[in-house]
Amino acid sequence: DVCRLSCGVCGDAWTDSGVPQAQTEAGQAQASQPQAPQPQASATISIDTSTCEDISTAIITTDGHTCEDYLAHVGRVNLHNARCSHESPMKNEKGETLLVKDVCRLSC
Repeated sequence: DVCRLSCGVCGDAWTDSGVPQAQTEAGQAQASQPQAPQPQASATISIDTSTCEDISTAIITTDGHTCEDYLAHVGRVNLHNARCSHESPMKNEKGETLLVKDVCRLSC
């Protein structure tokens, strides 16, 4: 409950970070397991213009979206096109900022 996080009713069951102690212990146990590759953020990438595919590991927005979760199921053509025209945090070999449509060639 959000109220309990802010009012202090929960006492010792909560850590200083506001996360239940059971959750932090579970998170520590999961941290020892191998993780899937993380998406790339603000990286310089080389784009092969001869292929029509998304770079699946590229983060294309400042809040961490990838091609799949930013463009999938948009449903409105104008919104989809607008998102494809946004700048991404990715840069090419020349240091130029890439647009989402440059990184997500298949989706756009």
